[in-house]
Amino acid sequence: MRVIVFDLDGTLVDSRADLVQAVNAALEAEGFPQRPPEGVARHIGRGAAHLVRMNLPESRRDEATVRRVLEAFRASYFEHLADTTRPYDGVPEALAALAEEARLGVLTNKPGEAARRLLEALGLDGAFRLVLGGGDVPRLKPHPAGLAEALRRLGGAPAQSYYVGDLPLDVETARGAGCKAAVVTWGFGEAAELRAARPDRVVTSPMRLPALAR
Repeated sequence: MRVIVFDLDGTLVDSRADLVQAVNAALEAEGFPQRPPEGVARHIGRGAAHLVRMNLPESRRDEATVRRVLEAFRASYFEHLADTTRPYDGVPEALAALAEEARLGVLTNKPGEAARRLLEALGLDGAFRLVLGGGDVPRLKPHPAGLAEALRRLGGAPAQSYYVGDLPLDVETARGAGCKAAVVTWGFGEAAELRAARPDRVVTSPMRLPALAR
């Protein structure tokens, strides 16, 4: 069976509103101005610390401040991680079909505990044999170590496996692990940037995801 590993935010679920809310709640709690949703969303995908750092004023991105705001972000997000987050239309059905033909996993820069809680809350956890996130692997994407570990544990030959994401960094991650790269067009990535990353497959609708198993 082919192994297919998925990114989470922007690939399987639309988590933009809950992430924006948690960032702004943390900023407000620590006395910083709130950010517009599009400004926050631009930095989703490289982990919570990066998301917090890039939404702080440039003059206040020292490590002590980042740590403090990051703690506030995590507290808010863990309490509200599934308030408005939902799977993209067609994703649950696509995963159900794929799980019959492939071994599925998730690798995300979201903290692993949050990823597992979110998938369970949305009823998607049953499709996956493995879920890895920040804290479960030594390095975040685009470093390939996490994907290499996921492929090892799922028994996938890299050259025959897919990593599916919505950002150029997901393509970079796949390349680093010697894996095929597929990008989805409904997530947080810009179309021109995704094309420039030269993925092996471009998936334009969740109903087309099952074709990755063939």
